[in-house]
Amino acid sequence: MDRLRYRELQYLSGRAVDVYARWIFLRGLPSTIDKLPQNGAYLLWVGPRRLDKVLLYIPGGGYVLPPFDSFFSFWRYVQLELAVRKIQVGVAVLSYNLIPNARFPSQLHEAQSAIKYLIQSGVKPENVELVGDSAGCNLILQIFSHILHPLPTLKPFEVMRFRGACLISPWVSPSGEIGAETFRRNSKIDVVSSDDLLLWAEPSLRDLPDSALPFIEPAKAHEAWFSGIDKLVEHILITSGGAECMHEAHNYFHERHLKDYHSNDQYVVQKDGVHDEVLHEFALYNRPVGELAPLIVNWIATGFR
Repeated sequence: MDRLRYRELQYLSGRAVDVYARWIFLRGLPSTIDKLPQNGAYLLWVGPRRLDKVLLYIPGGGYVLPPFDSFFSFWRYVQLELAVRKIQVGVAVLSYNLIPNARFPSQLHEAQSAIKYLIQSGVKPENVELVGDSAGCNLILQIFSHILHPLPTLKPFEVMRFRGACLISPWVSPSGEIGAETFRRNSKIDVVSSDDLLLWAEPSLRDLPDSALPFIEPAKAHEAWFSGIDKLVEHILITSGGAECMHEAHNYFHERHLKDYHSNDQYVVQKDGVHDEVLHEFALYNRPVGELAPLIVNWIATGFR
């Protein structure tokens, strides 16, 4: 992806709804789309719309890219594996507006609307797992930040407790300044280079007021920023790849911001894993599933029992 600007990548990739339409067509699944109040924001359902237990998937992409086909495939795999265990879940994918058309806190507002929509539709917060990758994890952490430290420009979140939060390769330091040595060292072996990550982060960080920095750069928040997160979510899973540019930032974030503030958190490092590897594995048909995918399935299954 080096040397391609995000506008060019957006043109080549299309929108999340376009990726979704292609993906469901190839798999013979029904198209189920719920429009959210914000223009351009949607919930895209993988499989049937189920409201008893829901995985709300917030995809990554640096706030500049839509999800890849394989990301939908991964969560369909999770859904089917859970069904084998007699756990039926709905998978709702948040399609949010991207930079440059939308900047912080636009995506947070859309995530807030998605959660409100699900609850008004009859979903109980304790039956919602917030799951995401990369910038999607950044947005999940923004949700918790806004509950704990409400932004004056947005309506406060009603305090609620979610079943869980699964953070795959979370984007916790878009500036690359936390864990900077690893950020540069792993650039040539990760699937996304440090230069690309910085290029995509620049619009999110540009002209950001100091008061908003912990929302976009959670690793730089003061140490007790996430104190109280144990009241908001029952269990947390963070996964990191040992070969990721962001790996040291993940270590730092877990040690400084979560470990002492939530007693039911799990941090898993995939040896030699790259950014979002568990999602990219599903780009190829019939490729053997690695160790991380079933671990995530087990973690979700345990939470819903």
